[in-house]
Amino acid sequence: MKLEKERLSVIERDNHLLLEKISCIMRTKGRIDNKNYCQAKSLNREKREKELLRVSQENRAILDRITKCEPQYQVQRWHEDWQRAEKYMDSIARYPRGWCKLQNRKEQKLNKKASKQEREKRDKQQNDEDVKSKTEEGEKGDIQSGEEKDHQERETVLEMV
Repeated sequence: MKLEKERLSVIERDNHLLLEKISCIMRTKGRIDNKNYCQAKSLNREKREKELLRVSQENRAILDRITKCEPQYQVQRWHEDWQRAEKYMDSIARYPRGWCKLQNRKEQKLNKKASKQEREKRDKQQNDEDVKSKTEEGEKGDIQSGEEKDHQERETVLEMV
């Protein structure tokens, strides 16, 4: 009987401890008390390192061969061939190379001259109208000063162009 009471008391005590642990886990998120201090090791690490070393050596050897090799292309020869081809194209072309650009430049110059002449013509007409209106009023002194102003304005416009 005594033995049985002791056994029951031990069971009661263990049950009580287990109940406390369960209640602690239920109240909190729980804790992990088993830590693993082992580091993960790769079983083929050495093989991968050897393979990497071999590949890098091969790449270095290929690079050395490429840098030591002389170029097969001759740029000077390409340039000469291109010049020869341009001569052929010029000889069979209807219009010489750059003809279109020259025509555009000539047209632009003519347009500038024409617009300049038109402006001068307009200025002259306006000046003539001003002179007529002032002569009608009989103010000759004012006409001369007006002509001088018009002449100065025309010169400044021409300088800006």
